[in-house]
Amino acid sequence: MNTRRNPRLARVLVLVLACSLALTFALGSAPSAHANATVLGGLDLKAYCQSQGYIGARSIENTAYGWRCVDRNGNNVLLSLHSACQWQYHTANAWDRIGFFHSAQGIECMSGRFIGGLDLRGYCRFKGEVGAVLQGKTVDDWRCYSYVPFGGGVITHTIWMDDACNWEYGNTYGFVLSRYDNYYSATTMECIG
Repeated sequence: MNTRRNPRLARVLVLVLACSLALTFALGSAPSAHANATVLGGLDLKAYCQSQGYIGARSIENTAYGWRCVDRNGNNVLLSLHSACQWQYHTANAWDRIGFFHSAQGIECMSGRFIGGLDLRGYCRFKGEVGAVLQGKTVDDWRCYSYVPFGGGVITHTIWMDDACNWEYGNTYGFVLSRYDNYYSATTMECIG
């Protein structure tokens, strides 16, 4: 059938072609979505320290940051949990993740890539709260807050950072996990997907 003689068919073909191109560009330019962060497992800090030429590892305080490598003279040497995860799991996409900071045992490794920080105010508003407030100096001190009606004060609720990361990035990147770069700096929360 000749499209010059049938303008209706020509318009349909142009519409089909336009839709096909739009779909091709949309799929071709989509982010490498759904990489999904995954928990790799625990961390053998003794083996890591030995791989770096030290004799072992020890905890000098009961926090995740209390771990040190031990040199041949018994001295404590700072170590990087991030580097230890990369070494143990043989990937540059390994990250340290601290489940409970106030325990020397609360460290695990996860894989994924850095995707960004968090809009905690937006997350709290999504949850029906007024906003986010920092009630201290550490990453654990963030809270969503709302007002009690009729002058009853303010109510705060703990923010579950994994939930906040999935709210912010989950539709684009799949399953997302949270981590912090520095427990003592409240603004270092980040998401890995």
